[in-house]
Amino acid sequence: MNFIDFLATYFTRVLDATMYIQYFFMSFSLIIITAPKTLTKKSVLWSAVTFVIIYCCFVGLESIFFALANMISLQIGGMLFTASFAVIPTLFIVFFLKDRPLHKIIKIAVVVASTLITEEIGRTLGMAVGELTGITFFVVLARSIPIILLPFIAMVIYKFDIMRFKRLPITHVAILLSLAALLSVSAVWQNFLNVSDSGGRALLIFVSVVELGVLTGIYYSIYSLIDYRHKVTELEVSNSVMEMEKDALEIDMNNREELMKIRHDLRNQLSYTQVLLNDGKYEEANNYIQSLINQKEEYLYSFSCSNLVVSGIVNLELTKAKIDNKKIKFKVVVPPHLPFEDSDLLSLITNIVDNSLENFVPKNEEDFINVAIVTQQDYLRITAFNSVETNQVKGKPSLRTTKNGKAHGYGTKIIKNIAKKYEGYVSFAFEDDKFVCDCLLNMNHKGVNNA
Repeated sequence: MNFIDFLATYFTRVLDATMYIQYFFMSFSLIIITAPKTLTKKSVLWSAVTFVIIYCCFVGLESIFFALANMISLQIGGMLFTASFAVIPTLFIVFFLKDRPLHKIIKIAVVVASTLITEEIGRTLGMAVGELTGITFFVVLARSIPIILLPFIAMVIYKFDIMRFKRLPITHVAILLSLAALLSVSAVWQNFLNVSDSGGRALLIFVSVVELGVLTGIYYSIYSLIDYRHKVTELEVSNSVMEMEKDALEIDMNNREELMKIRHDLRNQLSYTQVLLNDGKYEEANNYIQSLINQKEEYLYSFSCSNLVVSGIVNLELTKAKIDNKKIKFKVVVPPHLPFEDSDLLSLITNIVDNSLENFVPKNEEDFINVAIVTQQDYLRITAFNSVETNQVKGKPSLRTTKNGKAHGYGTKIIKNIAKKYEGYVSFAFEDDKFVCDCLLNMNHKGVNNA
């Protein structure tokens, strides 16, 4: 038989009601995966047109695949024809989904494996029902039922879309891709087995259904794991913000007390000066005023730069350092506006500086914490280094966070997560009895969806 003869065989003997039903659900599944999150009349119309195109592609291209496969040999041709069901889903996802490459690969793997497995379940079930009943209607029904599972799997992919997350756990992704590849090969290989006894077919169907469940479950587990980490990060940030609000309230109360003290001292100083002037002791009054001018005591030191958010954060940390009786110096060179969320900037800088304050052990009276917030080319760089106890250097470099109680270590996690969110980098290290935190944020970051 030549190519034309096999094409004729496909349209006259292979392309039956079962194939039309299978192509329908395969096409419908791809439409579900690529459906927009918000449906409009225009999007529904476009989806309907796309569905018709995909359906026609399945009918037309599969006839070509069938003819080419069977020109090789009938046995191998069956395997190749089954494998050809992976071509259209793969091409469709590659060209119609706007996902990142890794996300596309994952969805292709799940869709292709699911398609091949359900197709093989239908083939095996149809053969079993055909031998038992010999009734065409029941055979068509048996072969068609498994493919109905595809839209449900597509709904799982659509509802729990991993595209939400920019970074995926490599270990889980490798397991999923390896499993999908193995199951795809297994589904194609079952064509070669030609199991004839009912017990063997029942076992194959059961194993295939379990494989389908495991594949879908692993995909969902990846989504759930990243989503859980995302929620934990939000909780960590929330705890950090609550802690900062508590600190801000304490600082506000401290500043109010200091203002009252200044006001009281100023009233006493003016009263004493007035007494000296009333008694005609002008020289003493002048000397007293001069001594007040020469006082080095600082009250309510205020930092200011072009960026109001950074100024507020720095002033907050300066007040904390003053309350803790610790010296800290800031170097700030930033533009008036930064391409980061204010809450993230607040969480990042305060956690970096707070950890320095907690771990700071001055070597002498002149020792201080050094913090720099500067822009370097396309990055915002935040560095902090401070002296620490010698025994801290002996262990693994880490930050000690004690202020959060049960949330021990959340400060470090928040710093790392925010750095990842903005395509940045953070490092913690000990250098010459000093703890150094160095953080970079990409000012040209492409998005904020991370894990």
